[in-house]
Amino acid sequence: MDPLGQRETPPASPEDAQRLRALVDHLPALVAYWDRDGRNVLANHAYVEWFGLTPEQLRGRHISEVLGERVYTLNLPHISAALAGERQDFERTLVDSFGRTRHTQASYVPEAVDGEVLGFFVQITDVTAKVEAERDLDEAQMVAGVASWSWVPGEELASWSPQLYRLAGVDPEGVEPTIESGLRLVHPEDREMLRASLGETTHEPQDRELRYRIVQPDGEVRHLVSRLRVERAPDGTVSRLRGTMLDETSTQNAHVEVARVNDELLRANRLLSDTMGMLGHDIRQPLAVTLGYLEHLRGHVAATEPEVLEQRLDRVHAAARRIRRLLDDVLSMATLDSGHLKVGVATVRVDELFADVVSELGEVDTTLLAVAADSEPGLEVASDPFHLRQSVVNLAVNATRYGEPPLELSARGLDGHVELMVRDAGAGVPDDLLPRLFTRFARGENQSARSTGSTGFGLYLVRQLVEANAGTVGYRPVAPTGACFTITLPSASQPAQ
Repeated sequence: MDPLGQRETPPASPEDAQRLRALVDHLPALVAYWDRDGRNVLANHAYVEWFGLTPEQLRGRHISEVLGERVYTLNLPHISAALAGERQDFERTLVDSFGRTRHTQASYVPEAVDGEVLGFFVQITDVTAKVEAERDLDEAQMVAGVASWSWVPGEELASWSPQLYRLAGVDPEGVEPTIESGLRLVHPEDREMLRASLGETTHEPQDRELRYRIVQPDGEVRHLVSRLRVERAPDGTVSRLRGTMLDETSTQNAHVEVARVNDELLRANRLLSDTMGMLGHDIRQPLAVTLGYLEHLRGHVAATEPEVLEQRLDRVHAAARRIRRLLDDVLSMATLDSGHLKVGVATVRVDELFADVVSELGEVDTTLLAVAADSEPGLEVASDPFHLRQSVVNLAVNATRYGEPPLELSARGLDGHVELMVRDAGAGVPDDLLPRLFTRFARGENQSARSTGSTGFGLYLVRQLVEANAGTVGYRPVAPTGACFTITLPSASQPAQ
């Protein structure tokens, strides 16, 4: 039996397997899948490296053997809850295969089909840097340098410690240590508050704690917390003011950095959850079709009528190409996120591009849409051919999911550019989706029945690829009904004006 509870079936093609492996290995976290018996089905490179195993050694091994009895016992309540269909999010301190203590955030995401949990995905994010930053923050508060000063009311000069000059960023030879020169270092918005506090302390002696900012000569702002201590003469009058100043700028920055890291972790967790959910849904269906037909045909090829055989092989081929397109999209998005997208600009003939797209759409279930392509003769664009084809196919497939016939591909020359248009006669884009139409994982609140396979990042990917090729992407409604998506790129045959 395979981990999904189905009969053993022939594996996917080596090309598809390589793409899926590359996708999982490029995710920015440890990712694995465990079946309902607690045995490993797959894991990415980061996961096997963490535990010091090879993929072959890990596959099929029980989770308790991988985690060790202590961690397994701690995680068992989360495992049981995940297998009961409840998502689990928790933190755990682990020791990796190199003996390093690492702090992690873990998520167990159950996979359920028709109410039955088949297993669960595991994603582990290393948050050691965040934890250590918080510890550094605590240590910085204990070991930070403190500046000091003292002043006798009525005297002109005060006494400043060397650290105060360094904290203020001024030369001891260039600034006289007076109350007024000290006040001139204070941020203008805090200066009167500090002046008033010093005056109040002189007349109503009491220790105070103040927070204010100073501005160094280079414009850098430092955040200080100052403790003001009052010394009294025998008659009760103020004989001296003493102050200590603690630079808490690093503390402020650390709080900002921790908040930033937390926001990044939340975004990364949402992205990983969305990606894993997409993989579990969108790849499963065409893969199940492929394996189902192959299983049926195995051993029955000779007895199958040629017409039926050809029809089923066409469906297998279409499902396999759908998986390929999906993996191409996800790998392209991973490449975009890594910042390593390479653009190879070439001359692309629009009529040949449209013929390619129509051919590919013919292998998708587009029975609800008739496809027509037309363009001005001789139009050529300057673009990466793969990026352009991927973008137009995504727009066309999007129309097959959301639109109504006919589907029209057209192009026209426009001031040194070429505008490609993908148009259908459906209801158009819902108003709630327009502000975020080309953002990652954007979906409308109401989707048609044909849209259930949408990953939600097709239009986002189109925008990123087109903009990487010095182009723009847009949308406009069509009267009385319809949607028209446009891609505008530089013309290869005439200069842009």
